[in-house]
Amino acid sequence: MPKVSVILSSFNHGKYIREAIESTLNQTFTDFELIIWDDGSSDNSWDLINQYNDPRIKAYRNAVNIGGTAGVNKAIAEIASGEYIAIHHSDDVWRPDKLEKQVNFLVAHSDVGAVFTNAQPIDQRGLPLTDETHFYYNIFSQPNRSRYEWLRYFFFIGNALCHPSVLIRKQCYIDCGAYRDMLTQLTDFDMWIRLCTKYEIHIIEDRLIKFRILDGEMNSSGNRPETRIRSSNECYKLLQQYRTFLSKDNIFKIFPDYISYDRGEDTDPEYVLTRVCLESGTFFLRQMLAIEILFDILNNPERRQAVEKNYGFSSSDFIAITGQCDLFSGEELVKLYATVTERDKRIGITDVALAEVQQVAAERFAQIQELSARIADRDRQVAILQQQESALIADRDRQVAILQQQESDLRNEIEAFRLSTSWRITKPLREVSKLGGRLIRLVQIYQNYRPGVNGFKRLLYQCINVLRKEGINGLRNKISSYERIIHQASLSTDSVSQQYDNSQPIDLLHDYIVQSLVLQPAIIFDHNGGGGSNAYTNELVKNIHAEGGTVLRVYCFDAIWFVQWLGDGVLFHTSSIEELFEVLSALDSQNIIINSVYGYPDIKVAIAHIVVLAQTKNATLDFKIHDFYALCPSPHLSDCEDKYCGVPQDVNICALCLKDNHNWYHNWFPQENKPIDIITWRQPFNALFQAATTISVFDSSALEIVGKAFSLEESKIRSVPHETDYFKCDKQIELSGPLHIGVLGTLSVPKGGDIVNAIYDYIDERKLKIPVTIVGSSYVATHPKITVHGNYVPDDLPIIISKQGINVILMPSIIPETFSYTISEAMKMGLPIVAFDIGAQGNRVKRYELGKVVPLGSSPDVILSAIQSALITAQELKK
Repeated sequence: MPKVSVILSSFNHGKYIREAIESTLNQTFTDFELIIWDDGSSDNSWDLINQYNDPRIKAYRNAVNIGGTAGVNKAIAEIASGEYIAIHHSDDVWRPDKLEKQVNFLVAHSDVGAVFTNAQPIDQRGLPLTDETHFYYNIFSQPNRSRYEWLRYFFFIGNALCHPSVLIRKQCYIDCGAYRDMLTQLTDFDMWIRLCTKYEIHIIEDRLIKFRILDGEMNSSGNRPETRIRSSNECYKLLQQYRTFLSKDNIFKIFPDYISYDRGEDTDPEYVLTRVCLESGTFFLRQMLAIEILFDILNNPERRQAVEKNYGFSSSDFIAITGQCDLFSGEELVKLYATVTERDKRIGITDVALAEVQQVAAERFAQIQELSARIADRDRQVAILQQQESALIADRDRQVAILQQQESDLRNEIEAFRLSTSWRITKPLREVSKLGGRLIRLVQIYQNYRPGVNGFKRLLYQCINVLRKEGINGLRNKISSYERIIHQASLSTDSVSQQYDNSQPIDLLHDYIVQSLVLQPAIIFDHNGGGGSNAYTNELVKNIHAEGGTVLRVYCFDAIWFVQWLGDGVLFHTSSIEELFEVLSALDSQNIIINSVYGYPDIKVAIAHIVVLAQTKNATLDFKIHDFYALCPSPHLSDCEDKYCGVPQDVNICALCLKDNHNWYHNWFPQENKPIDIITWRQPFNALFQAATTISVFDSSALEIVGKAFSLEESKIRSVPHETDYFKCDKQIELSGPLHIGVLGTLSVPKGGDIVNAIYDYIDERKLKIPVTIVGSSYVATHPKITVHGNYVPDDLPIIISKQGINVILMPSIIPETFSYTISEAMKMGLPIVAFDIGAQGNRVKRYELGKVVPLGSSPDVILSAIQSALITAQELKK
């Protein structure tokens, strides 16, 4: 006779039954019989069962599916011969040592009637359940309790024992009865309540069973509407069962916190149970049980008299309870009905509004179709232009290649000539001649830029003054500065003419606004001079478009105001600032961004209009500090000698500088708007800082510099480092080879043109073989041996750097930057960088592992030494 009888119930689990059977046959404890009872499966379960010829297996089958536990009861009563009964399900899996651990426990603990185990919930594929919110995720991880504690837990919480994990003495079924047939959802729960009235139970904390959760809650106990309803009905029957076994001896062992209702021999256990039900919350089934018990008590004259005497409970108390316990949620249904009625009324109103919206949408769709057709036609035209552009670019590239070769040949000839004795002897005469020629050309150009005798006298006076103070080198630098200003002015004129020809009158934008074609755009006030702030604009616009937004970009060029509808590529113009803001005020914009107001002819009037627009629209106003235009008309804080001014606290110094500092001045600026007083200049910007809802800075150094002249509200300040998603570098630059210094970007005097020339003069004088390459253009006349690559596309930068052999980047700017795109490009390529310890460039390079900074004003030998040290450090780190 086997020690254990395993009863495995089977129904339509052909996919899993082999695993269930074999997890039984593979137990380390082998003294068992396996009784398989198939409940009329319609799949291949029965065929699979019959494939086993193990003598321990006894297989039975119902002719039809009858459900319930009839087969299990029959197996227990008539077939099972073991001392212990183990229940198994055809979709679950046992660990190999399950029976061994359970049998050993029951043998050692004769007072325990049944032993359960913890369970590992698994999904339909056999993988551990990962949904921590699922009912079965951790329900079987329970501490051990006495049988009275379990009866309390069952009453208040419910079942937490895993049925297919149980090993139970067969005698328990004899003493407590079989599974009750008319229970479907809570059959095992009912058994555990009856079991705990007579026996202690124990849970082994090891997870010795895999409990399978089928997809779609298709387990017999799955969380479905019919199982929830059936569970409620059956739960009430189980609660009623407590009436059958409660006594004066056990009522307070199960519910010890209700000891205040102990009346000794006069204790009524059922009345105490009603207090438990009514005082433990509003669970309607417990309330129903309490009302049923109280009804029976009060309809028994003897018991009625006893509870009135011992507990002070009367019929009027009962009537009050029946008016308070809304068992069937009648009041909630009345409230819900009223809510639904009101909702239906609102839905009716919404339907009418929706019909109107649909009509508007249909009209808008027709407009969109018309615009789509126009866009398609424009795209075809663009495609043709792109083909033409590609042909032109290819032809230009061929011409550039020829010119580059010619340039290389000429440079070689020039270098050979420079090394000759006659060239070195005549160098002073050439310098004077070249300077004189440049001065004559400057006089001719200056007459166009500032005509008349007064203009010539002004030029001549300034040149003599510089020559007297700074000598021939100072005069050369001053002439370069004037040439650059005049060159930029001529470029601006050509550029604005082209922009004007390609733009539409601003009246057309107003028509678009009236037709609701421009909806809630972000307005960006900007300049159009290129550089880092315009690169930032491109990134900002890309992010707004990615979020589904629209952007209008406003800038001024040659006293003409332009509004660029980004995304649609339409450009509008007006010469009137009043007309510009009249159109902008018609927009429903909620977001205004000031990227730059550089180049606006009357800065005071422009800022006043912007502030009023933001306040009228109740819009956010984000002032982004890309430069220091708020501090000085010279946005990079370069003084009249092209040096960083440091923002002097003495405004008299600023007044003297403003007279002679024309690096910033555009020929379209009205003469009356030319600033002569720095305090007056800063006043409108102070109003702008006050009106702004956000002040964005891209490095803490910018905040320190601006703070020298303005008091900013700390709550408005937002530090937002630039993102440089436009530039990717998959492979970092190889740093081996001899030192080759690179300078990225456009070179000018403020951007360190004189520094680069001084360093190369130092290199050349000592005959050092250290090449210098400017990857970009230059407004400064450079040493003939310095290579000027010209403008570049960022994506081509890694190829250019590698081809040239550049392995250190010098950032020679002598004015503080608020960011630096070129530093970001160098960092992404893994190049060592050297910069002056000012502004954002100093802060960023100090934090960079391969960076070194030197004090502003350092001599060429100090700078070169830092460059050499940065390369050595970087090469060692990359070994």
